[in-house]
This record gives sequence, structure tokens and C-alpha cells, in this order.
Amino acid sequence: MVIVIPKELADGERCVAASPDSVKRLIELGYQICIEQGAGTDAFFTDAQYQASGAQIISDRADLFAKANIVLKINPLTDDEMDLVPAGCTVISFCWPAQNARRLISGRHVHGRRRQAPQLRQKEAEVRDTSRVAATSI
Repeated sequence: MVIVIPKELADGERCVAASPDSVKRLIELGYQICIEQGAGTDAFFTDAQYQASGAQIISDRADLFAKANIVLKINPLTDDEMDLVPAGCTVISFCWPAQNARRLISGRHVHGRRRQAPQLRQKEAEVRDTSRVAATSI
């Protein structure tokens, strides 16, 4: 199972989705980690630190995404990144549904892909709880 970590492209974003320590832990769990060259630079992590943790550094974004079973990212994927995500791949990132509703429901961004968005899991749980309360109060 290959987890890829692309460089964050949002203006002013200095974070990266995984530190060298978390990469090492994921590798110990059996994952293969591929990270885009320079992805950790703005967060003060070097490519050498990621390599020492066992990650493979990849300079070409298309090659990086082509290897993905899982894409681990902070910000929502851009349209260009979404086009690179292989069918059947899981994307773990924030998606900010209120700001990105059109993008999220368009067929181009849904077909053959799964998303894991932490803020949506909480909302889904709240909706289920509300539904149960509504069903029992009728």
C-alpha cells in the first residue's frame, strides 16, 4: 500500500501532511511512503530527513500521484491534482465542503475515488444522531 504526500500548493501554506517521524511510523506499519521533492521544506523538514525515515523522494508530480493508493494532504486537492489521482485511490485531506460544494459533487472529482475528510466524519455522526432523535420523537 503506497501513501503519497504531495507538496502543499496553497498560498502561504507552510505545513506538510507528515513529518519524518510520522513517515517512519507509517513505514513500520507496512506502508510504502513516497513524498514529493521539497514537500517538507517550508515546514523545516529536508528531503534527507524523509529519506532517512525510509521515504522515497519523487520530483515529478505525475509520477508521484501515479504510485498512489492513498494521497495524504492537508488542503483540498486542486483540480490539476485531482486529475492526477488514480481511480480507486483514497484521498485523506480537508475538503471544506461549504467552500467547495460544486467541486465535490461534480462527477470529475468523485468517480472511482474515495475521500476521508475529518470534518465530514463529525458532521455525519451529528446527522445520524439527529436522525435517530427525530425518528424516536415521531
